[in-house]
Amino acid sequence: MKISKYIFVSLIGLIVVCFSLRDIQGEVNIDTDSKYFEKQSITFILGDDIDTSNPFYYNASLYFTENEKDKTDKVVNGCYTLLDVQKYLLNNRPSNYRAWGKINLVSHGNQYIGLSAKATPDSKRANTEEILKNVEAGNLLNIPSNIIDDKTEIELHGCGLGNNERLLSAIEVAFSDQTSCPNVIASKYFEYFTEDNIDNRNIKRYDADFKMLSYKMGYKPEDHILAKKFAKKFPNENIDWAKAIKNTTAQDKGDVFHFSFDIPLKWVFAYDTEEEAPILKTKKARMEWAKNNPEIMAQLNELELPADDFNWWMRNITVVNEDDSESPALWVKGYCTVMCVLELL
Repeated sequence: MKISKYIFVSLIGLIVVCFSLRDIQGEVNIDTDSKYFEKQSITFILGDDIDTSNPFYYNASLYFTENEKDKTDKVVNGCYTLLDVQKYLLNNRPSNYRAWGKINLVSHGNQYIGLSAKATPDSKRANTEEILKNVEAGNLLNIPSNIIDDKTEIELHGCGLGNNERLLSAIEVAFSDQTSCPNVIASKYFEYFTEDNIDNRNIKRYDADFKMLSYKMGYKPEDHILAKKFAKKFPNENIDWAKAIKNTTAQDKGDVFHFSFDIPLKWVFAYDTEEEAPILKTKKARMEWAKNNPEIMAQLNELELPADDFNWWMRNITVVNEDDSESPALWVKGYCTVMCVLELL
């Protein structure tokens, strides 16, 4: 079997760039213009709400506009990809011409499948591999250090994105010129924005602790069975699992609720001859083959998800190689659903 090739992008150094600031007359009064020296902040809302019962983007936009502690100088809607964000940053410098101090990127997403926002309009969702692939191909832009420098903090706001260190590193690479790199952070909890008083535009932001259970996509167990499975998996947690599985929203600290998302995983394995390519006609054969494939199991172990919780689809195809020759291959896709029970902290 041919060995898959992966491209890894590494940073080779960091240069601290020092520069002086001037106003349009060539000088700044430090006493009266102290704000001139303060680095500015900006928030990008990278999506629109499809489900009105979960106004994640709308509430986040209000939060970063109105909240006294966390509001930013600008809140930008309408940028839906990382490339859109880069173009905006390149064309809209801070008014004091200093590098940005804080950049918030708000997107649905999680530690398993990355951001729901795409890397570019023509790419897939922005996970680690997709971001680095587009950096290597030149589809994402270099951001000079007078816009983002080593003191800039980029914070991702989503669901447990801080548990994926490789994703944070990929964002760091994408938003630098590889001489001056930002500090990229994200919460290891789920982030939840909820209305405290919508008439007064008052939105609260909570971290939410989470417990997860997975099952085959399309084969959801009944709620009482799910509650028993959660209780068995997390015996030391004092959570009303039945209540959490019933609730889909929360309002105050201590509230429990749930939501679910699907995880699709895909591989293509190329072979030298037709005889090497397996023909897997039954569910049992596909499951056993997946469990015995080192590459698949390595990724599942990294995600901490069992192969038995995936629906496996496989078919024999032909792929075109770099030299335009063709090889037999096996197309593999696994589908899993994860239910998260969350508790507002």
